[in-house]
Amino acid sequence: MISPETAQRETGASGAAVRAAIEAGHIQGFFSETLVTLEGVEKKDRVDLLGKTRLVSGSSSGGKNEITLTIGFRHFRNELNTRVLERVRTAVTLGMRGLRAPARFGSYHAKEEICPLFMPPGGMPELLRCMDGVNKIATEMARRHVGQAVAVELGVHFSQRDRVSEPELWLQGLGRARNRTEAEKVAKAISEYADGDSIASHYGFGIEKFCSDDFGKGAAGPSVLDRDHRKWLADEFGIQFVTLSELAERVAT
Repeated sequence: MISPETAQRETGASGAAVRAAIEAGHIQGFFSETLVTLEGVEKKDRVDLLGKTRLVSGSSSGGKNEITLTIGFRHFRNELNTRVLERVRTAVTLGMRGLRAPARFGSYHAKEEICPLFMPPGGMPELLRCMDGVNKIATEMARRHVGQAVAVELGVHFSQRDRVSEPELWLQGLGRARNRTEAEKVAKAISEYADGDSIASHYGFGIEKFCSDDFGKGAAGPSVLDRDHRKWLADEFGIQFVTLSELAERVAT
């Protein structure tokens, strides 16, 4: 849809139709910030960059008998490559807006200047209500071991395999991939993480339809986008999945 002239899977015509509908204001488009924060990390860099994530702490004294302790996360990211950056800029120019991903301890969020995030009408109270929905469905995905849970479980597995003596973040565990095969598992796990959080964002913010031609066929195991989980999400949460061609047909009527 962003660049229908270079589309794969013979979806160029459908992408052009949906883009025209967005430009005309007939439909409003959204995308998850995971397009930047997760998918924006090139597959070849995911082991190295995400594995560098660290929990950091500091302390300061404000006077007699007063000590302030701070705990936070140090994330590492390269600049977005040109292809991804242009996709985001084009989407924003079309009027599309980024949706906040689930709020987790240590989450990394997109910078506003790159990916303007949507603020729902009603301000902060409504944003908090939306985020409750985002976090709720993300939790349910984790219970089914799809979405972010795939990456978490892989990172923990690598840490346990290497018999780490000190506790470490699951992201650090991902950095322990030993070879190309394991690095590919990490790359796929992060893609699954991004897909799950993208669905969670769309659900929480009440977006009517979730458009994707991805059915999780490239995943290493069960995927939040496979047919079984699409059915679960539709039945339990009312998520309406459409392919790009199906969305094109609907906007044309």
